[in-house]
Amino acid sequence: AGGAVLEAGCGWGRDAKALHAAGFQVTAFDGSAEMVRLAREHTGLQVEQMRFQEMAWEGAFDGVWACASLLHVPLAELDEVLARVVAALKPDGVFYASFKHGAGERERDGRRFTDMTGETLRPRLERAGLEPVDLWISPDERPHAVPNEWVSALSIRGGGLG
Repeated sequence: AGGAVLEAGCGWGRDAKALHAAGFQVTAFDGSAEMVRLAREHTGLQVEQMRFQEMAWEGAFDGVWACASLLHVPLAELDEVLARVVAALKPDGVFYASFKHGAGERERDGRRFTDMTGETLRPRLERAGLEPVDLWISPDERPHAVPNEWVSALSIRGGGLG
């Protein structure tokens, strides 16, 4: 509690609100103006509108939370975005990300998705300077969701004392 957390791609603010309620200092952003409006309304936080490719923080956060958000980044831009995530983290900072489990890029209902497996995600995290601590597969438990699985990763930024 009390740590600085960046929610990268906060959507309507569900997780930002929970992180704030748990005692974290939350900074949140989303690329969609409508999602930013909803998140501000839902959380009471000053949520910013920006794209992942615009992140410019340097060593500002103890953690970065990217739950089901980086999956909208084109594969060709993902390494750059991960480098920006690493730059935003303090040494020994923690990073969480989740992607739909699968391979390749696709579009559905006008939205783009980059799917990952543990085997494709791990080397990208490592190249960015992150040490994957755990990667796991879990089912999608949202009501009315199309049946699929998620790959999640918990990583630590190197360069600290820990």
